[in-house]
This record gives sequence, structure tokens and C-alpha cells, in this order.
Amino acid sequence: MVLLSTVRSRVLSGALVLQLLLGMSALCAQGRPDYLTLARGQLSQGNRDSALALLRLVTDSQAPETMPRQVEAWVLTGVLAFYGADDSAVVVAFRRAFALDPGVQAKGLAAIDSTLASTFEALRPAVAAPQPAAAAAPVLPAAGGDSVYDCIKRCPAGVAKPALIHFPEVTPQDAPASGSQIYPGASGLGPSGMHGIIEYHFIVNEAGSAEPGSVVVSMSSAGPWQGVFLQRLLQARFRPAMLGPRPVRALVHLRVDVRGEGMDAFRYSFAGP
Repeated sequence: MVLLSTVRSRVLSGALVLQLLLGMSALCAQGRPDYLTLARGQLSQGNRDSALALLRLVTDSQAPETMPRQVEAWVLTGVLAFYGADDSAVVVAFRRAFALDPGVQAKGLAAIDSTLASTFEALRPAVAAPQPAAAAAPVLPAAGGDSVYDCIKRCPAGVAKPALIHFPEVTPQDAPASGSQIYPGASGLGPSGMHGIIEYHFIVNEAGSAEPGSVVVSMSSAGPWQGVFLQRLLQARFRPAMLGPRPVRALVHLRVDVRGEGMDAFRYSFAGP
């Protein structure tokens, strides 16, 4: 669990924020207002609400944005959440930045606040060990370089959303250990012990697989089940997002609804991507 400073007297320093902005690179969007640059201006002037609204147009817009711009927008969203004393939103924003680019650097954070920089680095995903290849599907050539299209709400115009093709079965033998003698199969399912929800955010690559380093649990009321479904998620197959005739990387969500149904029994369903 990453904890931020509980001090709430956080004063926005334009000079320090500008130092962060200058330390990150971003490309200009073509043919539309440059919302990221406008957001930087509002942030440096201390206009938090205006900056946040502009950043949402970069992270949630239907118009395609380059991956570096989306990453910078999420980092700045985390900075704004920090100044708003919303520690959970800081964590969510930084995780979204790492989901897009696990190697992103934001050295200017330390000049703003050391706890903010520490939180950012603590959330950096570990480099996964290479997995043995076992009849892996051929990886299709990338389209659009390293671009990732945000399809969590809906994809940008011209991009077809990914679809779940196969999700390996979760059996009663996979259920987390339970302290209940009445409903052993319903372990860890929310306050009632009978129902829980997990929502994952992750990138589906061009080959139709979830990228391991991109998976983030955005919300959960079934903590003991997160690892069970994460393992299956990394084995699942998707139809990738398509930009015309070519597959592209896309950031999506998958919501898992788990319900206990008596002795050693449960059922689950999906919503998404």
C-alpha cells in the first residue's frame, strides 16, 4: 500500500510545476486545439479545475493522442490530485501513466514534493521476467508505432474496439481459501461474503493478449480473487483493436462480477472490454 503525506497544506508552485513540464517531452496534436499545452498554462497559473478539465480532453478524448502526450497528461493529473489532497486519485493517475509507458520518467516531481516522487517510483511496475515461449501466436507488426488508443469508455473515431474471445475457466479448485464453513466458495466476496466485483484496466496488444506490465486493478470488492482472475486474464485471448485493416494497441477495461452460490459454488460474468 502506497501512502502519501497526510499534510493537506499543499500550495501549488508554478515554478516547480514548470520544471516538471520542461522535464517531460510531448508532441503537438495536429488539427485540433492543443489541450495539453493549454492545461500546462492553467496549471502553472494555479487554476486547478481548468487544468483538470483540459487534461481530461487529452486522456478521455475520442480524437487520437500520441502515447507520450497521454502519459504526460496522466502524470499532471496525478500532480493536480496531490494538490487537491486526493491521494487515491494520485495513485490511479500514476498507474494509468505506467500502464501506457512503464519506463516513463518524471524527475521534476521530486522538486515539487519528495513524497510525490516516492509514490511515483513505488508504483513503477517491475520488469517482468521473460516467460518461456509455448506455441505463442505470431505477433503482428505494430501499426502507428507505440501509440495506445484509449478504449476504456469508447475508442477514438476510426478505431474498432477489442473483444474478448476466450477466457480460461475459473473452477472451484481455484477459489481462494475461505474461513467460512457455510459458504467456502464465496471467500472474500465483499461485505456480505456473497458478491464481489473486480475491474481491471490493461492494454491489449496487436496480437490479442493483455500486456502483463499494463494491468491495473482500478476497483475491487473481491480482493482475494484478484490474483485468480489476473492469472486467467494474462492467458485470455482478445480480438485486437483495429485501425482500418491493421491491429493496434488499446487501453481497455474488463469488469468481473463474482457471486457465491452456496457450498463450494460460485459463478462469474464479464462486462467489457
